[in-house]
Order: sequence, then structure tokens, then C-alpha cells
Amino acid sequence: MDVLFKDITIVTMNPLEPVLEHAYLGVTGDKITYVDTKAPEEEARKTICGKEKVLIPGLVNAHTHIAMTALRGYADDQTLTSWLFDSIIPAESRLTDEIVYRCARLGILEAIASGTTAICDMYFSAPEIARAASELGIRAHVGNVPLETGEGFNLEDGSISETYELLRSFSEDPLITVFTGVHAVHNSNPSVWAWVNNMADTYQLPFSMHMAETAEDVESSLRKFGKTPAAALAEAGLFRYPAVAAHCVHLTDEDIAIMKEYGVTAASCPVSNLKLASGVAPLYKLKEAGVNIALGTDGVASNNNLDMFEEMKLSVLLQKNLTGNAAALSAYDALYFATVGGSVALGHGDTCGRLLPGLDADIVMLDFTAPHLHPCYNVISNVVYAAHGSDVELTMVRGRILYENRQFVRADLQKEIAEAEALAVPVIRG
Repeated sequence: MDVLFKDITIVTMNPLEPVLEHAYLGVTGDKITYVDTKAPEEEARKTICGKEKVLIPGLVNAHTHIAMTALRGYADDQTLTSWLFDSIIPAESRLTDEIVYRCARLGILEAIASGTTAICDMYFSAPEIARAASELGIRAHVGNVPLETGEGFNLEDGSISETYELLRSFSEDPLITVFTGVHAVHNSNPSVWAWVNNMADTYQLPFSMHMAETAEDVESSLRKFGKTPAAALAEAGLFRYPAVAAHCVHLTDEDIAIMKEYGVTAASCPVSNLKLASGVAPLYKLKEAGVNIALGTDGVASNNNLDMFEEMKLSVLLQKNLTGNAAALSAYDALYFATVGGSVALGHGDTCGRLLPGLDADIVMLDFTAPHLHPCYNVISNVVYAAHGSDVELTMVRGRILYENRQFVRADLQKEIAEAEALAVPVIRG
């Protein structure tokens, strides 16, 4: 046994025994090999005392643009149209591959330090983002998807060359999964969808896209195609492989039925959606319909941090307010979305998301000594409603400790900050 957590509280996410107290969890190689309330007979190379600590499965950020760390706080408190077209797009046009790489590293470190063990990232310079993720040891679904506002499809689109580069460089990397997809229905067309479908068929790629993020998205789809985004994408065949649809704010009952039929995951981003006044995704309806739900932060330009604990808490609080029912969704639901639901979304549902023997060792340890975590009558409630990303003390991915005692194992944080800011800030400021 390589690592043994002893005398610790374990949130297993096993419905039969969701929480084990004064328990033991052992890791050998990249797998969890022991979970019990009795100490194992086998000795471990490294033992971690779990007094006043809590283990949870690694959190999955199912929708982000990690390199937008470069734009944190750059264009706050603007309307969506002004934010996107007057501030963000012009600033993004000045970003280089090196800036994307450095800012992706900084964003990934932020994610690791707040308990995230996997991300689904859609952005340009995607090979640089994949490189950063692989180097730092986090799981990453990565893709640069076509964005086409005209009628045809530009074969010189950077997403094409970047997708091929991702496949060449990372197809054998156990941490990296390449995806294809569309940015959204309102900025794509049937020519784009045909190319995406061909790539998916040729390389067996999963899909990712923004879907029904704003009322304008839906109205544009109805004008152009006579269908909602979900119906248009389904008819075009973009749900034939596992698909993650980000936001899913403005859904009809028919859209939800389509998502259930095709196994589409809704990746809700509550903080970003509120900040940009996009609305609130109907998670309670999606859950009732049996649609898989995951959570994401979106980019920090429309969120300002990558703290999945904020997303968990807000995801269920909003549903309580939306329905007028305080029991609409629970703390367990929120943690499920961020662990099991996220793992299912990224194709790891059989190997990640729970702390059980035989599953991959994607593990987060929380320090429960802080005053805001006392008293503790229900561990899962405290994890969702009281904990913060800053309570994370250890993050492990596939059995490798990436963050321990609030220190990074693979990176010098101050150096990473200095390098990212030295490159990005002068360019963003112009």
C-alpha cells in the first residue's frame, strides 16, 4: 500500500454507506485498494492521520475556460453583450499560445488547490492547455471547437489544426481526453456540424458545447433553424456520442426529454449565469427527468474564481428559491453533481466519483478544524453549505498527490504567478 489515510471521515458517495467515520482508506498505485472502519493489516509507505479531516471524491469542473485566468476581473459588472463584444473578444485576440499556456497553468493550480481533480475545457490554443494539464497532473477533457457566424465553414479555422494536434500529441496520455463539438448553435451551422460529426466518427470523440445559455441563444436558433438548440443539435447528430451541454438555462420540457433520450449531461454554471444575468438552469426538472447533471465554473472572466464549493452551494440554493420548496434539492444532490455526475459527464463514471475499492484514487482531503465547520451534525451538509475551496488540504489524482499541506508538489506558485502576470497583464491592458 502506497498511502493510507487513517482514522478519517470518508464521504464515499456510496448510497448504502455515504459516510464512514473513524475509517481507513488505502491507495496502491493509481487505485483505491482499501476502505473500511477497521485498520488494514498491510503496512503503508506513507500514512496520513485523519483526525478532524474529511475525504471526498475529487471534484469535476465540467465546463470551464481555464486560460481565461488571464482575464480575471478584467470586465466586471457589464451587460453580456458589452462584456463579450466590447471587452472579452478584443482582449482574447491579443492572447498568444505562451500566454494561454502560462495562464492555464495558473488556473489549473487554482483548481487543484480548491479540490478539483478533472476539468472539461473549451478554448483556443487547446494543445497548450492540454500540455499544462498533463504536466501538472490533472485530468482534462480538452477541445477547441469551431465558431462560425457565417453560412459556410472556414477550412482554415484554427480549431481544425488544433484538434489534429491534440490527437497527435495526447491520444496516449491517460490524463487527457480530446473532444469535439460546437461553440453554440447560434454561431455554427450545418456545415460545421457535418465536420464535427465526421471527426467524432473517425476518432470516436465525445462532444461538448454551450447550449441554451441565454434567451437570445434560443431565439436565434428558432429563427435560423425553426428548432430549439437541443432539438437542432439532436437532429444534426451531435448527441450520438457522449455530450456535455454547458449552461442549459433556457430549456423547454421537450429539450429535457431530448437530453434524457440521448444521455446528454447538463453542465450547470450557476455563478457565471447569475453574474451575466443569463438566468437559472432548471436543475430540479432535469433531475426529475433523469438527466445527468454536472457543475462547472465557466471561465473566471465571468465568475472570478474556480471554486467548485461555491457552485455546489449555489446550485441547490437557487433551486430552492426557484421552486419555493426548500427540499427541492439537497446537499447530497449538490455533491453528487460535482463528483459522480461530473465523472459520468467526462466518461469516467465507472472508475471515478466515489471513494470505493477498485476505483481510481481521485481524492480530496478537507481540513475540518476551521471555526466555520463547527459544530458538525451532518458532514455532507457542512461540505456543501459551509466549506470553501480554501479548506482543501490535499488533492490526489490517480494516486499522485498534487497538493499537500496546502503546498503544491509539482509547481512553485509564486514563480507561476509572476510568469503568468508578466506575460498577460501588459497584453490585456494594451
